[in-house]
Amino acid sequence: MGIACLVANSVILYITFLWAYLFNDYTLSVSINSIGEAHIEFILLPTTIILGLYSIKKLIVYLPKKSNTILE
Repeated sequence: MGIACLVANSVILYITFLWAYLFNDYTLSVSINSIGEAHIEFILLPTTIILGLYSIKKLIVYLPKKSNTILE
């Protein structure tokens, strides 16, 4: 769940960047409260970033350790 949210945040940020870069002469005006969602996102976005980083940290533990199996 955490990694999915982290990836989703990154994708949205990249799409926003590309829209400004390719279509709007390097500018873009984004409304963050058009339907009253800004207060929820103020809490949700940092929470998903923290969850994503925590998930990545936990998953690194399960990565296989590099071992010297040449002599075995």
